[in-house]
Amino acid sequence: YYAAVSAYNLQKYSQALKYFQEYLSTGTDTQQKDCYVYMNMIYQSQKNYSEQERVLEEAIAKYPVSLDFLYNLVNVHIATNNMPKLLSAIDRILEVDPNNDKVLPIKARINFNVATEIVNNGATIANDTEYALVRQRASGYLLDAKDLFLKILEKEPSSKMYMQGLAGVYQYMDMKSEYEVLMKIITDGASCLLYTSPSPR
Repeated sequence: YYAAVSAYNLQKYSQALKYFQEYLSTGTDTQQKDCYVYMNMIYQSQKNYSEQERVLEEAIAKYPVSLDFLYNLVNVHIATNNMPKLLSAIDRILEVDPNNDKVLPIKARINFNVATEIVNNGATIANDTEYALVRQRASGYLLDAKDLFLKILEKEPSSKMYMQGLAGVYQYMDMKSEYEVLMKIITDGASCLLYTSPSPR
């Protein structure tokens, strides 16, 4: 293990990886978690995302409630722009910590972006029935985004950024009165504390 760390410090990464792997294969628990941390950092610095993902998944299997490995996995999927895997990694964090304020905003934004993409891609559809189906597909993502933004605003009622996110969702959902009220709150620079009562789905 210590040979691996000193190789890492000398930036001899392939040697360090070899030693860390050898240490892990001994099955000794003592420095196991640290091995994964170092290996993750090496692969991250090399932008070797497939190996980084493999090492992180291995680490998460051994330390399922250690959020650091899951956060790193989120970053891998952001870097590779893999939305399904990114949402899955976020959901795994929320299983461990349901109110995690680091990933709730990411999930809200992704849901909103997916919905707007669906709507924009369907904007050229002339057939009303087909367009209605497109809007229906988008509405599930919009509802999730709305609930997530409301949940975040319960904790951060004066956050303009999240209020604007919610306003964007209302605009896409044609919720005109909610949109107007929220835009007035944003313009007045007020808090939306009184406003964020969870709405029934």
